[in-house]
Amino acid sequence: EPPSVGSCSVQPTYGSFDNTTFTFSCEGWFDEDGIQLYTYYSLNSDGSRKITGYTMSSTFSTNLPYSGANNATTTYYVEIKDQLGSYASHYVGDVVVYIPSDTQNLGETILNGITTNLDQAVASGQTNNIAAMATNIASVINEMAGDDGSVSSSGGSDSSGGSDGGTG
Repeated sequence: EPPSVGSCSVQPTYGSFDNTTFTFSCEGWFDEDGIQLYTYYSLNSDGSRKITGYTMSSTFSTNLPYSGANNATTTYYVEIKDQLGSYASHYVGDVVVYIPSDTQNLGETILNGITTNLDQAVASGQTNNIAAMATNIASVINEMAGDDGSVSSSGGSDSSGGSDGGTG
């Protein structure tokens, strides 16, 4: 038998990619075989899962990737698996993650956030947050990429890249 239905939520439901910590939590779930794992995810446009994180605990905190232009909403779900592999999937909530419009140097903001979040993840032993950080970084870089594939900062006109090891 899969775990019996409880409730799940995510807080807050609106925040910035660079400094908002989102907390996923589930309460009231039970399985006579014991709950083994909570896997939080969203769905890609093709219906495949994009794993946000996983934990043996009923609570999970992380940064989330940019949702997309015009305050696009991302819907999150959780799969709760018991010790024998039976599972139940449940709706968690809808979230909007934005890029702050007042960011003068988006690249510097991203790097500062990555360093802080990476240090926290390693110090707390939450290495599964590292994958979430990589997704977060990719979502912002994709948003910053122009139609020609070049990347520019939202606050400046300098589109030159950093040190890439190439020749100029």
